[in-house]
Amino acid sequence: MKQNDIKTFPIPLSKLTDDVIAEIGKLYVLYDQDAERNEITRQTAAYSETKQIKEYKMMNARDFAHKIDGLICPLYALTGEEREFSKNYEIEFRVND
Repeated sequence: MKQNDIKTFPIPLSKLTDDVIAEIGKLYVLYDQDAERNEITRQTAAYSETKQIKEYKMMNARDFAHKIDGLICPLYALTGEEREFSKNYEIEFRVND
């Protein structure tokens, strides 16, 4: 997402309870840990100040992303079809070959 998308995307604060925030936070920690566990560090000479870069295979953490989606989608009263669209958006980047 672009910064402008984030700034203009409405957040349904009235539906964002402390319990939902806590659950999203827990799932995000697991998502982040899984991403770190699956990261690949590569050596590079392509940048003047960077000698290595980390590549994250986010598709490995898709189960956590789907669980987070499952908490967020109801906040927006998305239909089942809209939830599936959200879940499968750019699926090629969210799953392994």
